[in-house]
Amino acid sequence: MPSESLVLDPAIRELLLDIARDKDSTLMRVPRANLARYAATGIRAGATALSSAERHLMQTHRIEVALALRNLCRARLWEHPQARLHVMRPITRTTFFEVPEQATSVARGLRALEPIQTLDEATGVADLLEACIQPPGTRGPSTTQLAAASLRLEPTDQARIYCAIDSMYDGDPDRALHVLHAVLGSRPSRDLEAYALTSTGCIEATLAKWQTALDAYKRASELHPSRAMPLMSALIVSGFLSDFALGQALAGNIDDQYSENHPAVSSFSILLGEWISSQPATWTKAEVSFFGKLARESGNTCRRILHEIYA
Repeated sequence: MPSESLVLDPAIRELLLDIARDKDSTLMRVPRANLARYAATGIRAGATALSSAERHLMQTHRIEVALALRNLCRARLWEHPQARLHVMRPITRTTFFEVPEQATSVARGLRALEPIQTLDEATGVADLLEACIQPPGTRGPSTTQLAAASLRLEPTDQARIYCAIDSMYDGDPDRALHVLHAVLGSRPSRDLEAYALTSTGCIEATLAKWQTALDAYKRASELHPSRAMPLMSALIVSGFLSDFALGQALAGNIDDQYSENHPAVSSFSILLGEWISSQPATWTKAEVSFFGKLARESGNTCRRILHEIYA
């Protein structure tokens, strides 16, 4: 299986340069009008009307490039404070960071990056991939465009989920949910089903559909008990449902499974804090009181998570 990185061998870099130089390239330049269709169906590119470089890439390196595009999608999502809740592990355009506390500085570094103006400035694989999708000197491609390009090379449910998340934060939750429901209806792997359900829960929560969000989180947690995100997210939703008994049960489960210094707890606490700081002041006194009381009656792990809300 290809390594999770954005480092590709020189032969692939040369192919990407050839494709980026070709103004008539069609392999990874998905028309905006077709983005929704690609997100929902994940149609792979055919061999017709492709240049020799594009055909060579499809025949020999499409899996590696598709993976690099998906990783670049994750880096793009990491730039958005709310979307980071879907990524969890910090990521830059060139590498992963394992230490959760580095998340904020990584995000600042990503926001400082500007699109390249010419191919001569393409110093990394991320630059080349973006140039293959959107000509240098223009606004860089969106996460959905990156994911659609990945789908052209290798249809995967993961790329479709990235399209859905980007659609949500682009102001189109209906399209996002349509894509996620399509993924869930295609019998994905257990792991990706849990991921799609977690993303569904996030979107439903953003729409204040708390019970629907909770149902999605609970199903994701059942499918993937070791994944912290749906369990901890369900804890937050319990407050909006004013269900203290549910909150206590979830808090007990979290305290039993995770120490307060567990990396997942650190990551979720940081990202929850950033998400809260990015929101308008919509927390009611009742909600703050709910989480304060729950924190006082919980162990250190949940207290650390909930501190971001009631402090």
